[in-house]
Amino acid sequence: MIRFEQAPHKSAAYLECVRLRRSELRLPLGLDFTQDELDAEFGQVHVAMWEDDLLVGCLALQRVGPETMKMRQVVVAPSCRGRGLGARLIEASETLAREQGASEIVLH
Repeated sequence: MIRFEQAPHKSAAYLECVRLRRSELRLPLGLDFTQDELDAEFGQVHVAMWEDDLLVGCLALQRVGPETMKMRQVVVAPSCRGRGLGARLIEASETLAREQGASEIVLH
């Protein structure tokens, strides 16, 4: 069963998201997170997607204007790709963004 939750900054769920983002998005590019980068994520909305007790995907939403959020760091675990989970993660984040007053989501 898939469920979505917000992962508050520095919570256990947030740290799971950081581990997934690090392994799948940063390290393959020869990059890693700095503490300043992680500290700067305070105030962003971190959406975690779980299947049972396993984190299978996540993304971050950053407010960039009164009604605009930027979607960033979107990732689905490699073992879970090809099942439409990324689309479900995007849909859940769009709903959450609307609930928080955003009418527009931008990408990098």
